[in-house]
Amino acid sequence: MNPQKIISLRAENVKRLQAVEIVPNGGNVVVGGNNGQGKSSLLDAIAVAIGGLDNAPDVPIRVGQKKATVILKTEDFVVERTFTDGGSPNLIVRNAKGVKQSSPQTLLDSLTGKVSFDPLTFLRLDGEKQAETMRKLVGIDFTEVDEEKTLTYNGRTLVNRDLKVAQMRVSSLPPPVAVDAAAGDYAEADKALTSFIPTQANTGAIDETLKKLEMEQERIGDRKMQRSDEHTRAIQCAEKEAEKAIQDAQSKANSASDKADETRSRLIASQSTATNAAANLASAKEALRRAAEQDAAAQAALIAAAEQDSAAHKAAETAGMEYAETVAKAKENRAKKIAELHSEKEQAD
Repeated sequence: MNPQKIISLRAENVKRLQAVEIVPNGGNVVVGGNNGQGKSSLLDAIAVAIGGLDNAPDVPIRVGQKKATVILKTEDFVVERTFTDGGSPNLIVRNAKGVKQSSPQTLLDSLTGKVSFDPLTFLRLDGEKQAETMRKLVGIDFTEVDEEKTLTYNGRTLVNRDLKVAQMRVSSLPPPVAVDAAAGDYAEADKALTSFIPTQANTGAIDETLKKLEMEQERIGDRKMQRSDEHTRAIQCAEKEAEKAIQDAQSKANSASDKADETRSRLIASQSTATNAAANLASAKEALRRAAEQDAAAQAALIAAAEQDSAAHKAAETAGMEYAETVAKAKENRAKKIAELHSEKEQAD
C-alpha cells in the first residue's frame, strides 16, 4: 500500500479544541499558541483518528459538549471517527470513491508502522526493553533461538540432576575391603568378595551411565556453543542494524531540530511582525475612535443646525402670515375709509 499523506483535517470538540480545519497544501504547518490553547489536542486528534482507541484520551470530548468528531482525509481514504457522551465510539473509513471499507481499524493499522523509534525514549529504557525494541526494529525473530536455548537449559538441568544422583550412588557404595591372604582369614575374605561382586557390577553400570552422561553433556555443550555462535552473530547483526537505525534516527532528529530552530526563528520574526501590526492596529483603532467621536459631534451639530433652521423657517412662515393679515386689514380699512369719504362727499353735494 502506498504511503499516505494528510490532505485535510477537521476536528470538533476534541479535548480542548472547539473547531479546527487544516489543509496543508503540500507545505509545512506550524501549530503555535499559548499553553492550554489546544496544540496537543490537535496532535491527539490525528493520533486517535489513525491509531484507534489505544491512542484515545480518557476524556476525548470537550467539557460541556455531547459529541466529538475527527475527519481526516488522506490521498486514498477518508477517516471519520466520532465520540458521543455515554455511547460507543464509531469509526468509518471510505476510499477515494466513497466506498465504505470493512475492518476499518485493521486497514488503518496497515498504514502505520508497528514500531516507532524515538532515540530519547530508547535511551531511557532498561537493557532488556532496549534489546526487545532493537529486535522489533531490525525485524529479527529470536523465537526459535529462545526456544532452543530453553530446551538446552532444561536438558542441561536434567543431565546435572542425573549426574548428582549418580555421584550420590557412588558415594554411598561401601569402601573396599583389604584381603590379607597371609592372615588365613579366607572366610572373611570370601564373604567380602561375595558382597563386593554385585557392587562391582553396579559400579560398572554407573560408570557406563556416567560416560553416557558425560558424552551427552559434551554434545549439549557443543550444540550450545554452536547456538551461542549463531546467537552472537545474530546479536552482532542486530547491533549493526540498530546502530545504523540509531544513526539514521539521530540524523533525522538533528535535521528535525534544525528545521524546528528555523521554524522557531520564523515564528519569532512573525511574532515581532504581529506585535508591530497589533500596535499599528491599536493606533488605527484609536484614530478611528477619535474620528468617530468627531463625526458624531459633527452629526449632532448638523442636527442642531437643522432644528434651528426649521424653527427659523417656521418663525418666518408665522411672520409672513401675520404680515399678510396686517396688509389685508390695512387694505380693508383703507377701502372702508375711501367709501366713507365718498359717502360724505355725496351728502355734501
